[in-house]
Amino acid sequence: MVYHKKEQGLSRFCDEEFEDHQPFPTLQRALECVPLTCGFNVEVKWTMQLRDGTYELQHPFELNHFMDLIIKMILEHSGKRKIVFSCFHPDICTMLRLKQNRYPVMFLTQGISEVWPPYEDQRTSSIPHAILYAVNADILGINVHTEDLMRDHTQMKIALDNNLIVFCWGDDNNDQENIKFLKKAGLHGIIYDKIDEYNTKVKKESIFLCEEREAEEEMMNASQAEGAVITKSSTSVCLQSTGGMANFSEMAAPLASESDFGKPASLNGTQNIATTSSHCMDKVECNGDHCQCSHCKPTSFSGILTSE
Repeated sequence: MVYHKKEQGLSRFCDEEFEDHQPFPTLQRALECVPLTCGFNVEVKWTMQLRDGTYELQHPFELNHFMDLIIKMILEHSGKRKIVFSCFHPDICTMLRLKQNRYPVMFLTQGISEVWPPYEDQRTSSIPHAILYAVNADILGINVHTEDLMRDHTQMKIALDNNLIVFCWGDDNNDQENIKFLKKAGLHGIIYDKIDEYNTKVKKESIFLCEEREAEEEMMNASQAEGAVITKSSTSVCLQSTGGMANFSEMAAPLASESDFGKPASLNGTQNIATTSSHCMDKVECNGDHCQCSHCKPTSFSGILTSE
């Protein structure tokens, strides 16, 4: 666990009853302890310049070093977890897109807001500007402030027409009616508090659990189908080994080429099942395993027998 650094003017320090001193887990611990069926939206925080010229944070880390540490931690401890990166700083989004290609990136933007002070960077000033940046940076999509979206929800269509994934965030999402409206409008993701209280789904099950269950069912179906193919193939080979002179040419698709004759046939590239000299009635013509007589030439059967 990590504690906040002591600040001037605070008489209480390391008091867990004080909200500002609540401990918080490291990224590594969260990745290791939270079930893999829970996806992560990893928002990268970085200082930005406000329109009044001030910065949100003074003396930040070196940017490349900061980003590399985060990406390294994610790649080493994420396992099969589904993760999406997001950030308000457009340059951070570009770096995340270029430094790794495993996880998608979303551009967070507040757009036109009466709640939050505007940033100096014009890419953050409106939803249309955010859309232009996201398309140019080749990232997954945008995560817009619901206040701006509700002010003019026609902006949603602009994003969808540009094949972008659209999430939304903000206090306006803590309302069931707004959530229903945003879902109907076609948003792909809605970020809100108290998900158990405001969730409008009849069946309240995590999408990650649903996808995991569907993936397991697909794997089971594929395994059963593969087992059926193997059983059928084994039966076909037995027919040839017991029938001796049985003619499978009608079922063979395709037959081996003439250039393959004379090479020992194999089952799945491993077992040699070429006919032997015991099948040949002409002892003079037969040459054993490499016999070229009409009875002993290896034949391809339904793609099962292949020349080595």
